[in-house]
Amino acid sequence: MAEPFEIGRWFRHKVPPDYHVVIEGVAYSVPYRLIGKTVDVHRTASLISIFHKAERVASHARRVAKSATVRLAVSLDEHRPASHRAVMRLNPETVRATISAFGGAVAVLVERIFQDADHPEQAARQVAGLIRLGARYGTAALQDAAAAALMLSARPIAARFGPARTVYSRSFMAGEMLVLIDKKLKFDSFEVVC
Repeated sequence: MAEPFEIGRWFRHKVPPDYHVVIEGVAYSVPYRLIGKTVDVHRTASLISIFHKAERVASHARRVAKSATVRLAVSLDEHRPASHRAVMRLNPETVRATISAFGGAVAVLVERIFQDADHPEQAARQVAGLIRLGARYGTAALQDAAAAALMLSARPIAARFGPARTVYSRSFMAGEMLVLIDKKLKFDSFEVVC
């Protein structure tokens, strides 16, 4: 059975560094290897097809932009470079699941990081730093360092580290905790000023 002819419109775009071409306010992903290359885009009422040298390299269901201020993006995971796919896996749920295996003081510290963060994604990046420290120094060392950081942040004291930098417990941010933990793991000590 023959399909009815569907009228479409063609566009030509140079693929920008974010590997998305924008058609009528909606960004559609293109394989990242085509960054800087020219692609032809065919838009119909229901489909966006993207071609490079007459070969279809991407196909997306057409979406309609909801507002002029927020850009809708339609992205396929296989269009992203490996480093971008790795960052996309650093969502709060995945990071919490990974860190739950550590338990103890690390789990308490992670909950505090998520509570103090402005955005869950910000906390996820900081917790990913803890995961890397755990991989580098081991779980036991990370537990000790997390316990020390929690102890310091719970008392009205100032912890000094680096070139004369002081952080007080009221404003004790997760980033400073990570610096303390990294210093404790590297040097097995840091200076506390009461």
